[in-house]
Amino acid sequence: RYRKNTPPPAPIAWRSTSRVDRVAPGRVLRLECLDQARIRWATDDWKTISDSDAIATGLGLYVFDLPAERLTDGTIVRFTMFWPGQNRWEGTDYQVRIARTP
Repeated sequence: RYRKNTPPPAPIAWRSTSRVDRVAPGRVLRLECLDQARIRWATDDWKTISDSDAIATGLGLYVFDLPAERLTDGTIVRFTMFWPGQNRWEGTDYQVRIARTP
C-alpha cells in the first residue's frame, strides 16, 4: 500500500554555482537561475534546438525542468541561456550526461 504513494524522485538541480555533469535516467534536470532566462537546449549535438523560458518561482529564482526523465542512458543534453533583461547570451555551452553510473 505504501509503494503506490511513493512520490517521484526530486529533481536534480543545476546552478551556475553548483553544476552537475550527470543525471540518472528517469530523473528531472532542473536548471535554476537568479534572473529571467530563456534556455536553449538540445539532445542531439545542437541539430534540433528547443527554446524554453525559465519560470519565476516567486522566491527570487527562475527554474526550468528539462525533460531529462524521458532521455535514455548515454544521451548528452547541451544547453545555454539567453538573459532577456540584459539582452545577451551566456556565451558558454553546458552539458549534462544522462548516465546510470559515474
